[in-house]
Amino acid sequence: MSDKVLVTTNDAVTVLTLNRPEVHNAVDGETAEAIGTAIDAFAVDDEARVLVVTGAGPLSFCSGA
Repeated sequence: MSDKVLVTTNDAVTVLTLNRPEVHNAVDGETAEAIGTAIDAFAVDDEARVLVVTGAGPLSFCSGA
C-alpha cells in the first residue's frame, strides 16, 4: 500500500489516515487507489467494526482541487 494512505488497526477499529499533509491531504490518483484498497480490505475483515478516516497534519482533513 502507498505511504500516502496509512492504515492502523486497534481491536475492531481501523484508522485510515490520508498522509499528504504537504498538500493538505489532497487526493491524487495513487491516493484514491490506496483508499479503495484500504476500504476493500476493511470490508472483508470480519474483526473490523469501525473505520475512522482522518488526515495527517494540523491544517486540514482533505482539500480538493
